[in-house]
Amino acid sequence: MLNNTELNGKAKYMEDGTTPASPCHSNTLVSAIITTHNREPDLVLRAVYSVLNQTYQNIELIVVDDSSPSFDQRAEVEQSVLSISNDILYLKHEFCQGACAARNTGLSHAKGTYVGFLDDDDEWMPTKIEEQLKGFHDENTALVYSQMVYVNEKNHTEFPGKPRSESGYIFEKLLKRNFIGPTSNPLIKNRVPGCSRGL
Repeated sequence: MLNNTELNGKAKYMEDGTTPASPCHSNTLVSAIITTHNREPDLVLRAVYSVLNQTYQNIELIVVDDSSPSFDQRAEVEQSVLSISNDILYLKHEFCQGACAARNTGLSHAKGTYVGFLDDDDEWMPTKIEEQLKGFHDENTALVYSQMVYVNEKNHTEFPGKPRSESGYIFEKLLKRNFIGPTSNPLIKNRVPGCSRGL
């Protein structure tokens, strides 16, 4: 959800394969923003590769390091990420400012028409961006969300029931219940008329 300001747009729930690909999004830039806080390098790299391995390729990747200065693996995380590609924008807070501030830092540098946030312990399925872009049929659609898969600490995969399928103006419904899920789920239009940017 974008800020506490009403979205002057609509939302759409997407299921795989429900809508044909739209040629108008074939070359649209999408910004992927990974925020990380005191996370071991392996998990951060898993998130990074899940973005780089998307079937939709026109993605700019921004990683925002919001780790504590005392985190002993902080330099290793940075070096590991930057060794993958020179195209990754790596931003680092001098001190921990919190998840929302980290997302706002990434958002302030995002150039994409659409933005997807990804937590450092999550990963995207390979067709996530490709499928969600299909939901942006018109200029009034502000975000698109989809089903998620959960993996527990024993690496057991859980497929929860389908999330509540809502389309149209959903701001008031979201105030009562977050049926979209965590920030790693939705793809959001970067600039919605009449809506403040920020979380």
